[in-house]
Amino acid sequence: CESDITVINDTDSEINSFKYICNADTNTPQKYIYDTFGCDGTPDTILSISELTDLDYYECESIYGDCPYATECAFKNCGKNVNDTTCSMCSETNYLDNYKQNHDTICKPYLTEECFGSSDYVQYATCDDDGYYDKFYFGATCEDANFVWEEDAANGECDSSFTYHTVDCVIRTTTMYPTTSYPTEQPTEPTKEPTTAEPTTAEPTEDPTEYSDSIDPDTANTISIFVALIC
Repeated sequence: CESDITVINDTDSEINSFKYICNADTNTPQKYIYDTFGCDGTPDTILSISELTDLDYYECESIYGDCPYATECAFKNCGKNVNDTTCSMCSETNYLDNYKQNHDTICKPYLTEECFGSSDYVQYATCDDDGYYDKFYFGATCEDANFVWEEDAANGECDSSFTYHTVDCVIRTTTMYPTTSYPTEQPTEPTKEPTTAEPTTAEPTEDPTEYSDSIDPDTANTISIFVALIC
């Protein structure tokens, strides 16, 4: 989700945000636009793929599950005075949770732990508690020999314009897939004490090792159901 706050005056601010959602029916992205920060609530506008002009490339399905990413935010005018080189106003605990609408703000997500780009250049970013690091490479691979430059964003940094920066890392989640088990051996009949009753012929029962046509007996011990998740 990308969020923006534009301060209009001492009492009013314009807040908006947007994110891309993959449509499960068409396997194409849609753009959800909100009048809230952080894509909270219900979108005001939803744009289809035919209306999107700001996407160079997209991939709706990922065999890896949820994509890891970093969110970098920049909050302007965070110094209490011209000598405040630490942006002490915005760095106070819980201040931004309550008063970020008082600052021009932009928050952007960045894909991490993936090499992506074009045939001309690609990039690979990482994120940790200290910040976000984005390396760029000439060519189609993220190899050290192709490295060109790096752009960083330090968590808690106060730059020369009194803009305060924060970085939040969102790590790839692990999805547990449902597993169904099937028996592979005949069940053991319980031992019965002899009786004087006349012996009877038991009706044949279904062999539990028989499988339906949709299940291969050679691999029927454990069947994992894999789902293609959307990034």
